[in-house]
Amino acid sequence: VVLYFSKKIMRLFRLFCLSCISLLPLSSNSQPVVTYSNTSFTEPNKGWTNILLLKNGNTVFLNGNESVLLMKVFDTDRKEILTRNLPFKGSVKGGVPGKEQTFKAAFEQDGNVVVLLSISDGCGLGGYINCVQSLYRFVIEPTTAKIISGDKLGETEKVKSWGYNLTDMTLNDIIVAKDPASDRYAALIFNGYTNLKDKTERVR
Repeated sequence: VVLYFSKKIMRLFRLFCLSCISLLPLSSNSQPVVTYSNTSFTEPNKGWTNILLLKNGNTVFLNGNESVLLMKVFDTDRKEILTRNLPFKGSVKGGVPGKEQTFKAAFEQDGNVVVLLSISDGCGLGGYINCVQSLYRFVIEPTTAKIISGDKLGETEKVKSWGYNLTDMTLNDIIVAKDPASDRYAALIFNGYTNLKDKTERVR
């Protein structure tokens, strides 16, 4: 059945529909969502930032720069219960050379917070030549914000200024991924700048 209406009737019908929609929130029995807001803090505008929800309901705020890792912990009521500035480089045996830092991943494992960072060394005024990317892992206890351990997991090949096939070259990179169904994770180190002819050997 096809019905035809005049333009005037159609305008009245549209107004009626809009008025009904505007009254829906008033007639709804659902309760509004209330979010607790504690005293705010100034978020650092340098470095990287990540937020992690722990299994116990607490929330961890992370911010990292060249030398310090800031960690804030909030309880299930969103109240801040812990703040620490962690000089993380000293937790790795032999120290951590390099300044250029790239956040790779942060997750909970066995009740601890695991942070993985890629830190580049030798990438100064010479650009990408002689640059090495290294992957570091830092395990932090969230109730005390103390670094339990820090170690180096691997590094890319050093980039040279000669000897490459420029038609078959791409940037070095480090990728970290976590299994969503478990506490396991994997790190992939890709050597795009390499003399290896077999492309499968570029990945570790």
